[in-house]
Amino acid sequence: MYFQVQKQNVYFAVSRLYFLITLEMLMGGPMYFYQLVYLSILCIACCSLPERVLGEPPLNLQMESQNFQHILSWQAKSDPTVLTYYRVLYSDRRNWMAAKQCSNITQLSCNLTDDFEDTHAQYLALVQSFIGTEVFNSSVLDFEPLTDTFLGPPEVNISSCLNCINVTIKLPACHLRKNEKLCSLIDIYKELDYIITLKTLDEEHKVKNFLFYWCVRGEIQKA
Repeated sequence: MYFQVQKQNVYFAVSRLYFLITLEMLMGGPMYFYQLVYLSILCIACCSLPERVLGEPPLNLQMESQNFQHILSWQAKSDPTVLTYYRVLYSDRRNWMAAKQCSNITQLSCNLTDDFEDTHAQYLALVQSFIGTEVFNSSVLDFEPLTDTFLGPPEVNISSCLNCINVTIKLPACHLRKNEKLCSLIDIYKELDYIITLKTLDEEHKVKNFLFYWCVRGEIQKA
C-alpha cells in the first residue's frame, strides 16, 4: 500500500509540473533546461517504483482430525480478486514431500488422510501459495496422528434378559487404510477401555441389585 500511495504522489507531481510548463509555454514564456531535467527524473522515478505486493502467506493453519481422518485448513490473506494456487508440503522429520491430492489447488483445505500413513510418526505440514511468479510459505504445523486425532463415540446397544443386561459396543469407523483395507481402532491401539455405569433412581436399590441380582455383560465389536 505504501508503494501505491507513493506512486500516486509521483503521478500527481508530474501532472502538476506538466500543467505549469504547458501554461508557461502558452503564455509565451521559455521552457528552461532544468524543468526538462526535473520532468525526466520524475518520470524515471515513477516508472521504477515497485508494484504493490498482492500476496501474503497463508494464515492460521489448523488440523481437524477425527478417527484418523486428517483435514488441514488455512486462511488466505491475499487479494480475493487475484487467482491464487496452493500446495501442501509435509515432512516425516526426514524428507519434505508434496501431498498427493493437494498441488495447484484453489480451495483452502487439504485431506491428508492418505499421506499420514504412520500413526506413530511426528509430521510437519506447511502451505505454499503461488501468485504469478511469487511464492509464499506459511508457518509450520506439528501433528502426531496417534495422540492428536479425536476418537468419536462408539455405537452402544443395550438389551435385557431375565437376570442380566447385555451391552454391545461397536467401535467408531476408522479412516486409516493398510493394504487398501480400512483398519479398526483395535488394530491401532491394540486395547481400548470403556467404562459402563449403571444408574437407577434409588442409589441403595442400585447397589443391592447390582451386587446380588444384576449381571452386566459387555461385548466390543470392531467397526
